[in-house]
Amino acid sequence: MKGLMIGVSIFWGFASGIVITTGVLAFINAIGIIPRLATKCQVTRHYYAIANASLVGIILGTVFYLWADWICLALPKPLVACFGLAHGIFIGCLAMALAEVLNVMPITKSRLKLKRGMYLVILSFAIGKMVGTLFYYLYPGFY
Repeated sequence: MKGLMIGVSIFWGFASGIVITTGVLAFINAIGIIPRLATKCQVTRHYYAIANASLVGIILGTVFYLWADWICLALPKPLVACFGLAHGIFIGCLAMALAEVLNVMPITKSRLKLKRGMYLVILSFAIGKMVGTLFYYLYPGFY
């Protein structure tokens, strides 16, 4: 009976990971992050490679999240810093694409009656996110 429960748990976790991965990738494609990044970086001919890389990244992220207790990687700190930087860039792109789709920036600009200086508002968002992340990871017990 215990073996059956373990098998069901593994199947359930795998199926949940597939559903989560599909939903996240569909959301990212729906708001147009991948085509927009490919256009901005001038690599539109490699669109499918970028889309496949994002799919693999999302799948691996989901697997690591589901089995974080079992997976222990001893990576050098510079490599972890590079992963953190890449993750931060991804989250920043995702947040700004979502904000653009929802027209958050034009609405904020009109509500604050800004004529210019919107880049300072965006920069303050980014700095606030960075400071919050640093507090989260550098101060034990903060979370």
